[in-house]
Amino acid sequence: MDRNNSLDIVRLFAAIWAVANHTILFMDFSPILYNLLIEMMVRFVIPYFVMLSSFFFFSALRKGQEQFKRRILSVVKLYAVWSVIYFLSGAMVGFIKGGVSPLTVLMKSFLSFFFEGVYYHLWYFPALIYSMTICYFIYAYRRKYTMTLLGVASLLLFLLGVTGSVYYEHFGLYVPIPFIREFYKQYSFHIFRGVFCMVLPYFFMGYLLCLWCEYFNKNSARLEQALLVIFGLLFAVESFVVAFVLKTASRPEMQIMAAPMVFFLMLFLLKHPLSKLSVQGNFARHMSIYIFLVHPLIISAVQMLAGILSISMPSVLLFSIVLTLAVISGIILSKIDIPLIRLLLGVSSPKDLKTKDIRS
Repeated sequence: MDRNNSLDIVRLFAAIWAVANHTILFMDFSPILYNLLIEMMVRFVIPYFVMLSSFFFFSALRKGQEQFKRRILSVVKLYAVWSVIYFLSGAMVGFIKGGVSPLTVLMKSFLSFFFEGVYYHLWYFPALIYSMTICYFIYAYRRKYTMTLLGVASLLLFLLGVTGSVYYEHFGLYVPIPFIREFYKQYSFHIFRGVFCMVLPYFFMGYLLCLWCEYFNKNSARLEQALLVIFGLLFAVESFVVAFVLKTASRPEMQIMAAPMVFFLMLFLLKHPLSKLSVQGNFARHMSIYIFLVHPLIISAVQMLAGILSISMPSVLLFSIVLTLAVISGIILSKIDIPLIRLLLGVSSPKDLKTKDIRS
């Protein structure tokens, strides 16, 4: 499948939004602006990343089951190399700041690697790997209604996650099932939610995206655009209600309307591939993954340096420095033809930086 430039360009914007969220952009001088532009809009990032990966995964899987091994290995290798980087960073910082033994960091990182990620943003990768594996085996060895049952299970798990996340303070605390109420309070729910309540449902929606493109794609442009507008407005209304009416102060990671909005956004982008922007699409393609992966490392380094120098670091300045360093380092690394460097960027060969896909 030829790459779609509009999908990759939007993915770059999603990665930048993640940087804005993790640098808490605007929060220091206008919490309202932060809520409106960052906290609300960043809720589309994970659904978009997952559905994009799922769409290309199922599109490739239809060509042959050997695609599963190739794609999951590429994700595992990317996750492993960045986990090593963040382990080394954490071990060094822990030792410098508090004399924490590298062995202690190693033991904690080893356990985290399989469930929640070595660093806070890396939780996405084990969740993606588990979801890919589950969906692959159900799809590859499917029987009648098995994918339907997976869809029903995904919907129920998604609602379970939403109730225990953004609506926890208003609904989750009052769920009539004691076991679920207690589960919401446990740290294990945080790990469970990432895999089964967020990434797995979004990954299944990538499968639905493939089905939509196959059976309803020919004469559905106006319907898709109308639904995109409707769900986009509903997402904005829900975000406003959550931030300013319910005033949810914790667990804002999931919102109901983000998933359908992203679904119809991707359908719109698939019909508008921006074929003439191949250079921009190629840049966005390899830069988006690198920015998403490297930016917490840069945030940590910049904040540590600012602390040593006793420099106040406003959020706008922090965001600008982190994004600039991420882009510049990504461009420099893209010029180095070494297998390990290509892996950091999520590419398998030098030609991928010029023409083809990186890790979807």
